[in-house]
Amino acid sequence: MALLRKLGGKLGLPMLTSPPHDKGERVILYSSSVVGLGHTARICRLAMEIKRQRPTASVLLISDCKPEVIRGLAPDVAFMKLPHYEFAGGGSGGFREVPAQLSISKQALRDLRANVILATVVGFQPTALLFDTMPHGKRDELLPTLKFLQAQGIPPRRLLMMRDIPAPPAEDAKINASKGERGALSHEYYDRILIAGDPAFFPAGTELQWPADLQRKASYVGYIIPVIEPPAMRRSGREIVVSFGGGWECRELALPIVAAWRQLRTVMPDLRLYLSTGPAASTLDLEAIASAAGEDRTYLELHQFDGAFGERLMAADVALLQAGSTLFQILNTDIPTLVYARDWKSTEQQERAQRAARFPGISLLKRADFDAVATLTERLRAALEGPRVRRETGIKLDGLREAARAVLGEAE
Repeated sequence: MALLRKLGGKLGLPMLTSPPHDKGERVILYSSSVVGLGHTARICRLAMEIKRQRPTASVLLISDCKPEVIRGLAPDVAFMKLPHYEFAGGGSGGFREVPAQLSISKQALRDLRANVILATVVGFQPTALLFDTMPHGKRDELLPTLKFLQAQGIPPRRLLMMRDIPAPPAEDAKINASKGERGALSHEYYDRILIAGDPAFFPAGTELQWPADLQRKASYVGYIIPVIEPPAMRRSGREIVVSFGGGWECRELALPIVAAWRQLRTVMPDLRLYLSTGPAASTLDLEAIASAAGEDRTYLELHQFDGAFGERLMAADVALLQAGSTLFQILNTDIPTLVYARDWKSTEQQERAQRAARFPGISLLKRADFDAVATLTERLRAALEGPRVRRETGIKLDGLREAARAVLGEAE
């Protein structure tokens, strides 16, 4: 290797270097987060827990999320920001991903990100890597790194963390490679696969008909959600708490919700509305939502990435949530919940929403319900006025500690 590096230097070729490091745990965590906040929040909680369990560990997070979001979720973790994609379009033409702030193609951005990730891994020399959700990363940008590590004599611990529903039963592509590698199962690149969920909710191995060798690598750690105690005292009046995940659909969904809430306020004058959206929401989106509240604006709270959201959710009289990980924060409560699915590529959220709606006090909100303010108003009214039923699901919701121990090589 030294000879190749010397030769490369004489020829003017760029060469990645691997400087020696002190002994100790060096962990890289990767999450691509352009669609929603759930992946980023989960990986940030995991990074903070690894630091808590092993204070001497060097933990580096690689993501395309906004730095202010990472600082809010994992303030004590080193962070490398990848150039990111953003959503364009909308309306009848639908959304599409484009490089943000760069006049390059999506393939060029993919290659740039892949190069950054590979160089970081070579230079940092991690003892463990955990890649989140997509086996090969966004647009297969992890493949060069995974192939490089696979070729090493003693590679670092390589873990893949998948969400509770890696894919709906009809969409098993997430365990397969890209078109150029079709048929090669991604788990061959990993030592372990951690599922941030519970088989009682979705048994991935059987539902997705995973082969036996893949199932042997997979283990359920439980949901990785924040632990937030219900408030000792409720605020005066009632409140609807709404979350839009990453936020790229927030305007088209929030406007009918605001209209329905204003209808309810004519008979429930103490009713407040608390809207929380992610970093993909634009300033124009937020201004349009605030303007729609009209004279009821003082009863509306609108936040983009709100650190206090968890506390407000636990105090909600009704929650209206996207069918992501946030739903599980109030799964074992009596909070009436309306759940809807994100409209983007995979139907994984539709699957989660339908399964969650089997529990008492959780009902499915169809996308068509957002097109009729009268329907949305009635659904919210029924949730506010109906009886509250405590849910005791038995689903494991404390997976953070076990996941961190797995990354550190302490759980087999």
